[in-house]
Amino acid sequence: MFHENFVIEKLRQFDKNEVLKTIDKKVKYNRAINYKAYEIAGEVIGRAAENWLRNEWANRREDELLIFARPISKCFGFDEAFETVIEEIERKGDKYLSENISALLYFQSEKTLDWIEKAIHRTSNVSTNWGTLLQPHSLVGAGPIIG
Repeated sequence: MFHENFVIEKLRQFDKNEVLKTIDKKVKYNRAINYKAYEIAGEVIGRAAENWLRNEWANRREDELLIFARPISKCFGFDEAFETVIEEIERKGDKYLSENISALLYFQSEKTLDWIEKAIHRTSNVSTNWGTLLQPHSLVGAGPIIG
């Protein structure tokens, strides 16, 4: 973990547009590193990578929601990011709900809790990922999740 944080901090010292150009070239050359490029986009470039990440999202593979969730939460405005991730979770359907729910880890808001309240009845396989979403600071004044 220290190593990754160190690299992120060092990358923040460079011009965001130059970092974006570099990761764009790297992803085009070797798609196997896309998950790391998206992480850099979110942690280093932020909103300046919004259009690039939106294009990458539009050309994603079927099973890439979880590698996009955090970068989307950092590069898009909250409402668009939240809706993008929710739409993908809904599109994948109930069969993958327990797996894909962890994509909401990066959206600690009442909207997330409201969505969980509406969706919890759709699965009998409530994994530990669901509990991770409900960190104590996100529950202040939120009321019951299961009622």
